[in-house]
Amino acid sequence: MLRERHGVAVHWKCLVATIAIIASAVLTIVGSASEDGTTSVMFVVGIALLVISVIFYLIELFTCSTGSYVHNVLSTESAVDYVNRLKRTQPVVGYHMCCYHMEVRTRTITESDGQGGTRTRTETYTEKVTTWNGSENFHFDTWKDTSGSVSGLKDYDMAKLRLSKEKEFMDSYTRESFAANRARFVEANCHRDVSFDIEDTLDIDGFRNSVLALRDINNRPWWLRPAVFYIASLLLLTWPYRMLLNSRVASTEFGIVKSISAEPPKGGTAPARATAMLVVDVR
Repeated sequence: MLRERHGVAVHWKCLVATIAIIASAVLTIVGSASEDGTTSVMFVVGIALLVISVIFYLIELFTCSTGSYVHNVLSTESAVDYVNRLKRTQPVVGYHMCCYHMEVRTRTITESDGQGGTRTRTETYTEKVTTWNGSENFHFDTWKDTSGSVSGLKDYDMAKLRLSKEKEFMDSYTRESFAANRARFVEANCHRDVSFDIEDTLDIDGFRNSVLALRDINNRPWWLRPAVFYIASLLLLTWPYRMLLNSRVASTEFGIVKSISAEPPKGGTAPARATAMLVVDVR
């Protein structure tokens, strides 16, 4: 079911980083304008703050959700067509297992002693070492999409669409068969290392966690492109760009739900079989 997300994203980290860059740049310029001792300190402090602010700004820029949405604009199909395609796509259901152990390792740390010299020390740390990965798909006979209607998407010219996906079992036999195959897979491979993690998987071809969808793909605004976003960011205009995007785009959520069913074999109630296993041995 389509849900509209309420509330306006302020992007306060972006705003703080932008203000910090401007303030530290002004401090650096003022400090370099005179050779007075106080202004020299201002210059050094300004340079240090400027470097820190730029690093923080770049980290925030390349990890922000806006960049992800701008890079994932649907350009070949409308929002409704995209979601309907996901609804029509058959899912791949299975589980993935990772075997690992923890190793204690040592490293040498070099530190300043505060008097112009250096000293070294050795410390230990624990690191996870993965030795084996394996996946297996679960065989089912029928499936259907129970995600609900997407008719509400037609109400938006542009929409930030955050997608989720989940599976459901149509009956108890399918649920028990999945659990039995999963347990067998764990038992067959848990000997490979000291510890293991296992997680269920659900793959839907073409699925993306977040997209920016247009009602009319032939009417894409000129500024809704990655190049414009990064040019605006280079000019320290990334915050106004994001607020413009927020004012023009609705934020919505939609969950893709796939229901599966496995049929028991004739003359028995044995668990449904699994398909071929994919193994990646990383040793």
